Amino acid sequence: NISSITIPESVTSIGHSAFKLCDSLSSITIPNSVISLGNSAFEYCYNLTSVSLPRSVIFIGDAAFRGCHDLTSINIPDSVISVGDAAFSDCSKLRSIAIPDGVTSIGDKAFFGCMGLTSITIPESMISIGDRVFQYCTDLTNIFVDEGNSVYSSVDGTLFDKSQETLVCYPGGKPAAHYTIQDNVTSIGDAAFSGCKNLTTITIPDSLTSIGVEAFFGCGNLSTTTIPDSVSSIGDSAFRGCLRLSKINIPDGVTSIGVETFSNCRSLSLIIIPDSVTSIGEGAFSGCSRLRYMTIPDSVTSIGDRAFYGCSGLNRITLQDSLTFIGNSAFNGCHRLTNISLPNSLTSIGERAFSNCSNLERIYFLGDAPISSEEPFISSPVTLYYLPETTGWIETFAGRPTILWDPKILTDDNALGIQGGKFGFTISGAADVPVVVEACDDLANPNWMKVTSLTFNTDGTVVFRDPDAADQTGRFYRFRPE
Repeated sequence: NISSITIPESVTSIGHSAFKLCDSLSSITIPNSVISLGNSAFEYCYNLTSVSLPRSVIFIGDAAFRGCHDLTSINIPDSVISVGDAAFSDCSKLRSIAIPDGVTSIGDKAFFGCMGLTSITIPESMISIGDRVFQYCTDLTNIFVDEGNSVYSSVDGTLFDKSQETLVCYPGGKPAAHYTIQDNVTSIGDAAFSGCKNLTTITIPDSLTSIGVEAFFGCGNLSTTTIPDSVSSIGDSAFRGCLRLSKINIPDGVTSIGVETFSNCRSLSLIIIPDSVTSIGEGAFSGCSRLRYMTIPDSVTSIGDRAFYGCSGLNRITLQDSLTFIGNSAFNGCHRLTNISLPNSLTSIGERAFSNCSNLERIYFLGDAPISSEEPFISSPVTLYYLPETTGWIETFAGRPTILWDPKILTDDNALGIQGGKFGFTISGAADVPVVVEACDDLANPNWMKVTSLTFNTDGTVVFRDPDAADQTGRFYRFRPE
């Protein structure tokens, strides 16, 4: 219940968490004897409205004033050389703060969530600005830098390094709907555009090589951007929560799609993964509910946990022969997925990998039974199909029924031959299961083309007729799952 306090002049430091959660504290007098404020010294003092720090203070500790929601102003004396991590984070009513010349470092998230902050000036003395320092400063329109600073610079209120090759922070409150990154920029820093609510389009130059972690995280109105071929690295969560982003390209030089890179991009309907990508990280596309179709190239060897979790609109995905690992809950909640073929290279399926896929009826395994958890298919009505001469299959696999998938042409059947000007035959297989018939005209240089899709009758047979075969001197056929 302490509402005010005067610290005696004998005190030289305020210890860690000394006044933490004193939520009735509204004023405090700090004497000239105090040199340092400990970590979390005034954290969550919700009613603290203003603080005057004496010129004796040199260090402001980590989270020293974090969560002081009613704090509207604070002076930082020119004696201070260091502002700790999250020192003023979530001080949502803080309108202005002057960083004096003499401060050399600002820690990670120092002003994170200071939604009332409108502008800030970086002094000449500053040599280190941490990650996400101004993230979620939703009213911040300008970051100015003293021209004498040797490490940082500013262009039109946007923070860069001195060479202007790295874009450090684009203020989240800038009103413009479009921004063009200047041509010499090679790197977009971590969280550089995070939470920029007004941006709808952004132009990225060909000079860019890397996009940092959470670079565009939470840009809810960003609908269009093109990533140039020069980019070889895209950080974790780079586009997470870009709710209106409908399509995006991944350049050929990118080798991995990181953790939650495109998570909750709910409007994303089209994305092409290049052959350079070898892994898809945890939650990479989770919550992309409008994603309909995806082809995973043969360069990809692993799909991480929750990679496509909750992609409720995904109805088709193509996996290639190099894939060896599917992580936990990788396709959990893909309600429109009806069937999928898993390559013969697959060796491991994680827990709940295909759970809660309410319309998933068929999974075709093209190789031996993989190592699996006991519960990869919970709440999915799936039947598993396997090929002849593969091993490890019994009547059930991980609690689901298995059926041998071995369609064959019946050579002793009356349907074999030309009837009504169309060549055809009877195929035998598993009852009520679809089969795709493909054809090519040259086995030496095959170009297999789909002819038709059929479904086996309840007796396990179906008649196929090829309308184009009569015009060919020779034709070859093969079957695959739908």
